[in-house]
Amino acid sequence: MISKNEDNFTDNVQDERKYYESDEDIQPLKVGDMIQNRFLISQKIGEGSFGSVFKVLDRNNNNAAWAMKVEADDDENSLLEREIKVLIELRKQQGFPQIKFYGQERGYTYCIMTMLGKNLEQIFRKLGGVMNMATVIRLAIQLNR
Repeated sequence: MISKNEDNFTDNVQDERKYYESDEDIQPLKVGDMIQNRFLISQKIGEGSFGSVFKVLDRNNNNAAWAMKVEADDDENSLLEREIKVLIELRKQQGFPQIKFYGQERGYTYCIMTMLGKNLEQIFRKLGGVMNMATVIRLAIQLNR
């Protein structure tokens, strides 16, 4: 399991996951659920083949808003765990989300991080499903900062 405290970043990942007999044992996360008795899931932001992203409110910090990325904890080679390790390495670089809290609960690996604005899917939809070269270049510049 990955350390849960943002002040205890480490490359040492210990496998303390609770394995579930089947995916049916894992209940989907939904608006209104609490994570670690601290973060209230307030909105589903997006979903992909590897997991979901939610907006969460930090009950210990005046309901500060964060993004929470989750994936089912049923894979030995968790992409989210690898992403967390990369974000830890990049934590002092601009343009990358800052991790607040991460760990495992209820059959999910989760990462709570700063929200950086609209995601690419939202931008793509707003533009009617087409991005011209100028938009692609502006996005590339933003990603490179």
